[in-house]
Amino acid sequence: MKHLFSLCLFLLGTGVFAQKVTVVDEETNTPIPYATVVIRNGEYGFVANDLGVIELFNMLPSDVLEFRSIGYNAHKIKYNTIQNGDTIALTSSTLELDEVVVRPIDAAAYVRLALRSVGNNYYPDSFATRHYYREYLKENEQFINHSEAILEAKQTGYLSGKDSFELCILAGHKLEADDLSFMLKERNKEVEKELKAAQKSGQEISAEELKMPLEIGNPPFLLSIDPLRNVDQKFVINDDNVDFLDSNNQLSYDFWYGKPVEFGDQSLVVIHFDQKKNVHKPMLAGTLWIEQTTNAFVKIEFGISEYGQKHMIPGYMKAALWVYGLMFDIKNTLVEFNYQPFKGKWALGGVRLKADVFLEKRRLFSENEKADFTYDCEMLTSSLLPFPFSFTAEQKYDHHELISNQLPITPKNEWERLKRESRSYK
Repeated sequence: MKHLFSLCLFLLGTGVFAQKVTVVDEETNTPIPYATVVIRNGEYGFVANDLGVIELFNMLPSDVLEFRSIGYNAHKIKYNTIQNGDTIALTSSTLELDEVVVRPIDAAAYVRLALRSVGNNYYPDSFATRHYYREYLKENEQFINHSEAILEAKQTGYLSGKDSFELCILAGHKLEADDLSFMLKERNKEVEKELKAAQKSGQEISAEELKMPLEIGNPPFLLSIDPLRNVDQKFVINDDNVDFLDSNNQLSYDFWYGKPVEFGDQSLVVIHFDQKKNVHKPMLAGTLWIEQTTNAFVKIEFGISEYGQKHMIPGYMKAALWVYGLMFDIKNTLVEFNYQPFKGKWALGGVRLKADVFLEKRRLFSENEKADFTYDCEMLTSSLLPFPFSFTAEQKYDHHELISNQLPITPKNEWERLKRESRSYK
């Protein structure tokens, strides 16, 4: 991101001065989403947003900041040398390997070894968390849905036989959302046809059931799809998790080693994977970063493989495809899990879902209309706490209701303060 941000931002209602810096790739000058900066021996830090922007507040003049992101060299800089709006460039980092590297096991077997180590590496007991949650949908760069929340959660440990997530909403903020404007009239006509056809056939169906969803994710869903929960069950990952970690499906994938990278004081083994070309169904491709000394997963990232995109109709587009003549193209998909240390173990530090889709109406309409849709959902863990724990928030999260319909009315000053705090971690 080339432009610099405006000077001087005071946190309203707190009197605390905040500075914005943007973390970018030195070679491409593009933002590095979700980069981190740690201070005071890693006890405190901040997380960048999807544009690589980090807000620094509650700083001491003597602080030394260490900017990090997986795959990049850490960069240390004194806080008193930073100006508001500065750009911090990180260089890519790979550990040089000898020309011929002989590993004791192949990449797929190394993944299974890391899975067998989950019981030793991830927090086994119930724990509590605090989160920043955001979900939005854009049509041609215009928001048609945008919700944010600060949440508290109680979670079962990673080795629990049954996952359970109890949540409360501390604060919230949203933009008013409208239906997808470029399809609204035509889609409403199709809904009316579907309702009439259902009535004739004796089916019970409502117009609400036929609405195209503007919200896809929700906080309990994002916690439940953590692929490292319950992996001790003979490598059989449940239906809500990812299949490349299931030994029953690994024959459908190719795994190979990439160059290892440094992240802070850790050395990470990098393993890439993609579906085999003779598998004619939508599967996944991505990268795993595994801590070399403990075999702990530090980051898991994947999306629909380029080959697999040719064989899928995404579930969240089914409603749109009721409008005959609609053409679509999936340009990008991303699911990302980041893990962070917690009392000598690891726990989920952040989840992100992202998809870019192109839609174009054809044939039945007087004019062709085109739209680029961007969906983004993130949930960051700002605090991890052991039990016993009592909620400070009073409003319970309803698992059966859209989060946008549950958000409390939070005063702007209070929301801005809580949002900044939620993008920091301790």
